[in-house]
Amino acid sequence: MQRFTTEGLRHHNRALVLRRLREVGEITHGDLAGATGLAAGTVSVILNELVDERIVERRQAERASGRGRPKIKFAVIGETTHAVIARISSSAVEFSLINFVGALKDRFSLQRDQQDETVLSFIRLIRLGLSRISERSGINLTRMGAVTLTTKGVVFDGEQRLVWTPSFGQEVIDFGRTFNDLKDRLRIVQEPSLIADYLFDRRRTLACLSVGGTVSLGVTRQLDSGTTEQTAPNFGHFCHEPNGPHCSCGSQGCIEAYASFHGILHTAFEAPPRRGSFQAIPREEILRLAEGARNGNTDFLIAFHQAGEALGLGLSRMASIYGSMEIVLTGAGVEYFDLMQPMIRKHLNANIMHRFDHDITLQLRADEASLGFEAACQFSLQQIDESLVAPRRLVSRAAS
Repeated sequence: MQRFTTEGLRHHNRALVLRRLREVGEITHGDLAGATGLAAGTVSVILNELVDERIVERRQAERASGRGRPKIKFAVIGETTHAVIARISSSAVEFSLINFVGALKDRFSLQRDQQDETVLSFIRLIRLGLSRISERSGINLTRMGAVTLTTKGVVFDGEQRLVWTPSFGQEVIDFGRTFNDLKDRLRIVQEPSLIADYLFDRRRTLACLSVGGTVSLGVTRQLDSGTTEQTAPNFGHFCHEPNGPHCSCGSQGCIEAYASFHGILHTAFEAPPRRGSFQAIPREEILRLAEGARNGNTDFLIAFHQAGEALGLGLSRMASIYGSMEIVLTGAGVEYFDLMQPMIRKHLNANIMHRFDHDITLQLRADEASLGFEAACQFSLQQIDESLVAPRRLVSRAAS
């Protein structure tokens, strides 16, 4: 059972009320008490506080009939604060601005240098995008409620550093130092982990597997305490074959060395293994290989089968740890899943948990970009609720 101090419980209840208000748009005091499970008196106190702080507003609903007083409804004020979301991919960085109810206010993308990109030029690109969003909105970055960077690279929970990517290898990018004026409002998170948390329905463990230029995984599960745990196992770099081809991480035989764009391309053309970080491969090139495999090219078909075997064995090992689980596959891999499916299904069906009637399901989601954005929105707004609004830091900041 989750336990709170008195102050922690107050913060928790304020964040809960905000979350429910945001979900429904506008709601009466009584309905909000029912939706949150909080006592009517507690909800009344919190609503009055939030109205006084100009975070929530009262709205007079239209009368259902000509008699009686019209009902009063409450709604979050969208322009209370804003959040910036920067989704990092191998080819571009997409910058979005949302308000406090999650409405999209601005969006644009900046292309990454595919030939001569360095850590310094990449940081400059991020800085340019954040500055442009600030200029276009007229809101200083230090006044944003949250700035969230999402990636499929390796990050450590709670840190502001990107510790590994295919583009830069182990060159650590310390965003916290670069953007130290943003302090704890800046967060860098692994996107599949965000998506897993966004889709989690509290019934069983959910794993989001993104397959494309990289292979990455996020897992959300419910603990005995009733709380949830989000993790980002370094799935793409689990060892599949110790003496296999070199991976972009510098090791040999990683799952990614078989199932990423590079892995499939190198297997298809029997290219010799090599070390070091790899240049990004266009999605269209892999889709052409997939079409060739469907049209009977045996070498191409073998490449996709080997990718499926590496993924299937990796997922089977995950199922052995977590038992009953739902696997959601996203990314470009959805477009050629039919070629990998036989091997993936083979290894999942052979798993002992499957034979013990532990439900292991796999579904495809082709809408990775929108899922990633929606998940990042939910995460960013939750961070504002918990770090600024619940402890009333947003009020003190507005007053300064």
